[in-house]
Amino acid sequence: MSTSYSEKLKDPRWQKKRLNILNRDKFTCQICGDSKNTLNVHHLSYSKGKEPWDYDDINLITLCNECHDREHDSSAQINDLVESIRSRGVTSIEILSLLQTVDEYLYLEDNRIIQSICGDESGAFDADIKNLADRRDRLVKKTYSRKKRNKKNEPF
Repeated sequence: MSTSYSEKLKDPRWQKKRLNILNRDKFTCQICGDSKNTLNVHHLSYSKGKEPWDYDDINLITLCNECHDREHDSSAQINDLVESIRSRGVTSIEILSLLQTVDEYLYLEDNRIIQSICGDESGAFDADIKNLADRRDRLVKKTYSRKKRNKKNEPF
């Protein structure tokens, strides 16, 4: 008999991982800043066969209930949008290339390119893009420094 996903979330390994992520994110929703309502630790992506606690910290984010629900709804909308784009004759390779371009510029924090891709030359996306880039940069640095520290403690 296999364990249900909801049962796996009761596992002490997940509970420990969840608490670490909540602490890292200062018990605050990383989208809207809410710290008063119920918080969830959300997996940004899933890999078949991987247990909830086996993901790298960078793949986990603290979200309030409302943002968590919107995140799941948005995932379905992304899938629908990709299918819609494909139905117009755009290949998966072309879609992937566009997404990789957005990803590269997020890490380079070149907001002008993101604005032009999104069709916003007014700069209205500046704060959102900066917040996203800052959050991802913070998570990458924390994950890297934690792995580096762990390596120092390992025997030769």
